[in-house]
Amino acid sequence: MSFVAVGARLAPDAVRRFAAAPPPPSPLLDADGPVLSAAVFVREELLILAFHLREEYDDPAAVLAGLPEVARWAEHVAPFLETPWDPSAGFAEALRERLMRRVQQRVVNAVPAALSAIHYPVRPGAADELTTIFTAVRPQATPMLRDEQGDTSGSLHGVAVFVTGPHMVRVVAYDGEVADVARYMAHRPGRPQIEARLTPYLEEYGDTSTPEGFVAVFERRSMERRALSVPVGAGSAPAPAAAVRP
Repeated sequence: MSFVAVGARLAPDAVRRFAAAPPPPSPLLDADGPVLSAAVFVREELLILAFHLREEYDDPAAVLAGLPEVARWAEHVAPFLETPWDPSAGFAEALRERLMRRVQQRVVNAVPAALSAIHYPVRPGAADELTTIFTAVRPQATPMLRDEQGDTSGSLHGVAVFVTGPHMVRVVAYDGEVADVARYMAHRPGRPQIEARLTPYLEEYGDTSTPEGFVAVFERRSMERRALSVPVGAGSAPAPAAAVRP
């Protein structure tokens, strides 16, 4: 299992138009296909196509370019992009050029799941330092989600962190409520130490010294999910036609 993110920038005059436009289609994916879950996220001018893949592919852009669902998303967002897709280079190459650098990945379960994304503004050129920090993060043995009463409410199936330019995005695959994802991360052992190491590379963030502060930042920095697609028969419905806040 792996995560891939394609990043693009909306044209300055298209940010409001994209927000007001109907959301991208949310087709049901092939149950035997390479994509377990896929989503479209946006925050201000940053647009992300996030993919939760069944395997770690040598050339994920080529795999994605062969899927009609991905082509439909690309066609939908094309009129809003600052730099349109270049058809002369081929769709796979267009995706390849926009792949975000993955600086961390933790995979738990290769199952269809909901996706959420959190955006962090970072200093450009800090990808190597961020990779070093996240490589040292120790995974939790049992990433179970719990509600406010402490009862098990879902599972964390995987997480990945991507960087492009001044943007860092954390993509989370999970079953349950996104509020419980925030709670899980807020109480994760070692979180304050990890974030203390990240602070020099963040342009702005907020006070996350307490679990409550972390949850507040998580909610404030969450990206708007405009579409969610899962395989046929996965037991989860795609996002409705209206935009969804994760």
